Amino acid sequence: MAQRPLLESFLVTGGLFGAISLPHIGAHAYFGWRFQRGVAFFTNGDFEGALRLLAIVERPGIEHYDPQGGVRALVRDLRNREGVPAPTL
Repeated sequence: MAQRPLLESFLVTGGLFGAISLPHIGAHAYFGWRFQRGVAFFTNGDFEGALRLLAIVERPGIEHYDPQGGVRALVRDLRNREGVPAPTL
């Protein structure tokens, strides 16, 4: 009987870990896909499409998904190139 609370605590801990980790992994996968598509648009000369996909990195908290800052630098370059003002957040 003493092992049942231990088992239940492991199950609850595992459930919470999954409930937190899976959406986080999904968010990383989504932003990786989105940033890859934006860079592909940029490479093909579609600067408007690239900016549409990449500008999300300017929102607070999204810098977590661009730790080296490469996407933010590309968005700054696109805004300078296109003369598009930065958003006011």
